[in-house]
Amino acid sequence: MRPGLNRPRDLPGVTGQSRSGFEPFRILWQLIFVVSNLPENHCFRFEWPKQGNITELSLQNAQDKHWSKVELLHETVKNPNIHVRGNNSYYSNAWTGSFEDSVVRYLYGDEYSLDAWEPQWPIDQLYIGDYVCIGAEAVILMGGNHTHRTDWFSLYPFAEVILDAYLGKGDTIIGSGAWIGMRAMIMPGITIGEGAVVASGAIVTKDVAPYTIVAGNPAAPIRQRFPSATVDSLVALGIYEWEKAKFDALKPYLCSSDFDALVAASAKYDQSQGLLPR
Repeated sequence: MRPGLNRPRDLPGVTGQSRSGFEPFRILWQLIFVVSNLPENHCFRFEWPKQGNITELSLQNAQDKHWSKVELLHETVKNPNIHVRGNNSYYSNAWTGSFEDSVVRYLYGDEYSLDAWEPQWPIDQLYIGDYVCIGAEAVILMGGNHTHRTDWFSLYPFAEVILDAYLGKGDTIIGSGAWIGMRAMIMPGITIGEGAVVASGAIVTKDVAPYTIVAGNPAAPIRQRFPSATVDSLVALGIYEWEKAKFDALKPYLCSSDFDALVAASAKYDQSQGLLPR
């Protein structure tokens, strides 16, 4: 159970045991009773297992979520095919479920798919850098072509040709320091460069260069955040590869637009640590 959820046995008149037959109707009646007695600041959900019987009814306090609170990905991601770098990337989950439940779509490795079947083809991976900001209701679409072959006359995924129907799109990579806006959608196999910005509602069908702002459907470049020479130098500086101590020490320079000052501060720090000749 996630934090903030109460098990059914903790609720009056509700059990968490699975039964067949008319049991769902009894639980539904209890569900109506419980919901009718909830405080206004509560919401509810119930989950169905693979066999189709209700096994769990849980309550979640709506006050646990707020737009000022975020979900840190390194604390919640469990899918072995999602790779999160560092401890700072987050998802704004105030209006949805968790990052894995709501944002990442069609990626093998969630609890159900791991239990239900073995993959018949290589699984495209999702890589997320550090200090990535993902806005509410964004979608990261995985799963290759979803077994729909546009080069075939029929798009339908017939079981007898399912292995031939699937085409991978490659790994999806979101570079460190990127910002994915609310309700943006990233299509399979896309690379979002370091420090890039994906505007709200954008549908990204092509790679996004570092420190570039894209918007629209399909997403197109609006502008670079900095001049090209600065972008190239910034990428070469590798600020998101720095050790935490250096990154934290130079935050005042990172939270500014003076690139020369940042370069000078970086060199001075390295000298103070004996990393560069004085």
